[in-house]
Amino acid sequence: MSSNNSSSSSSSTTATNSNTDSAYESSLDQLRSLLPDSNAKGMSDYDVVRSATDYIQTLMKDTGNSNSSD
Repeated sequence: MSSNNSSSSSSSTTATNSNTDSAYESSLDQLRSLLPDSNAKGMSDYDVVRSATDYIQTLMKDTGNSNSSD
C-alpha cells in the first residue's frame, strides 16, 4: 500500500510542477507581449525579465517616480 501512496504522491508532484512550468511560460509570454522591443519573441527568459526591468525603470524616470535603488 505504501508503494501506491508514493506513486500517487509522485504523480501529484509532477502535475504540480507541470502547472507551475505552464504558468511560468504563460507569464513570460505575457511579459514579452508588453515589451516595446520587437525582438522580444527571440529573447531568452533572462533577457525578457531584464528588458522589462529596464523598461519599467525608464517609465518611472519619465513619470518622475524614480524610486529605484540604482
